[in-house]
Amino acid sequence: MFPWLFSARFDGAWILAPLFLPALVVYAFQDQLGVVRANEPLLFLFVVVGVDVAHVYSSLFRTYFDPVARSRHGTLFSLVPLFSFVGLALLFSLGDTYFWRTLAYVAAFHFVRQQFGFHRLYARHESVSQARSRLHDVAIHAATLGPLVAWHTGHPRVFQWFTPGDFLTFPAPQVGALALGISAACVTASVLVDVVSFVRGMPFNVPRNAVLVGTALTWWVGIVALNDDAAFTLTNVLSHGIPYFAIVYGTRTSTLRGNSRGVQTFTGLGVVAFLGVPLALAYGEEWLWHVAFWKERFDVFPAGERMFQSAPLSPETLSLVAAALATPQTTHYILDGFIWRRPRGSPLTVEGLQERH
Repeated sequence: MFPWLFSARFDGAWILAPLFLPALVVYAFQDQLGVVRANEPLLFLFVVVGVDVAHVYSSLFRTYFDPVARSRHGTLFSLVPLFSFVGLALLFSLGDTYFWRTLAYVAAFHFVRQQFGFHRLYARHESVSQARSRLHDVAIHAATLGPLVAWHTGHPRVFQWFTPGDFLTFPAPQVGALALGISAACVTASVLVDVVSFVRGMPFNVPRNAVLVGTALTWWVGIVALNDDAAFTLTNVLSHGIPYFAIVYGTRTSTLRGNSRGVQTFTGLGVVAFLGVPLALAYGEEWLWHVAFWKERFDVFPAGERMFQSAPLSPETLSLVAAALATPQTTHYILDGFIWRRPRGSPLTVEGLQERH
C-alpha cells in the first residue's frame, strides 16, 4: 500500500500532477509560449495572483484562523509578523536592492524546503537504512539546487525571481554544468536504489519517487531548458502553489488516511471561504503593490491609475508600505518552518502538528 497523504486520487490530482503537467505541457508546446505572453495580463492574474500570492494566504487556515494552532503557537504567531515588518522596513531603508535580494533568496529557500517536506511526508512510514535515507534527502535537495546553481553561474536568464538582478550571478558555466550533472546523478541514484530494492522484493514508494522526479523535471524545464519568463512562471508557481493549497485543504478536513470521509468533509460554503478569502487578500495585496509601488498593471487593477499619482510617497513611507505588503509573505515563509512539524508517527492534523523538541 502506498503512503498517500489523503488518497491516491486526491494526492495524484493536486499534489503530484502539478509537478509533471505544467512542465510537460510547457516543454511540449514551447513554440506556442508566444500566445501565453500575448495574454500576459491573464497569466499574471490567474497564475501569479490566483496561485502564487493566494497560496500564501491559504496558510491562514493552518495558523491564525485555527484555534488549536493559535493556542499552541500564539506567541510565535504574534512575534513573527512584527519582527518581519521591522526587518523588512530596515532592509528597504538601506536600498530596495537589499530588500528584493533578501526576499528572493528567502523565497527560493522556501520553495526548496517545500519539496523536501513533501518528500519526507511520503517517506514517513519507510524503514530504510540511514545511508539510504540520506541519499533520498540529498537527491531531493539536488533536484532543486542544481538548477539554481546553474541559474547563478550559467547564461543570463530573461526572467527573475522578483525583480531584475535579485539573484547574484557570475559567469562560470562549467560550475553550472557540474551542478546539473551532480543533480542528475543524485536523482538517478536515489531512484535506482529504490528500483533495485523493489526487484529484491521490497515495496517501491511511488509518491515519494514521483515528488523527486517531478521536482527535478519542473525545475529543469522552468529554469534550465527554457529561457522564457512565461515558462518559468507556469512551472515554478503551479508546482509550488497548487500542492500547498491541497495540503492545507486536506489537513483541515482529515487525517493522513485516518478519516474515511477523506477530503469530502470541507464542502459548500467552506470551499468558497477556503478559496475566496486567499484570492481576495491576494488581489488586494497585488493591487496595492502595483498602484502604490510599481505604478503599473492598471489593466488588471482598475481605478488604480488615478491614485497616488498626485501625491507620490516619500522614501520613508514607501519603505513602510513595502514592508507591510511583504510581511504576509515572509510570515508565511517563517511559520512554515513550524506548523508542519510533527512527532514521528503522528497524523497530519492540526492537533498532531507541534514543535519537535
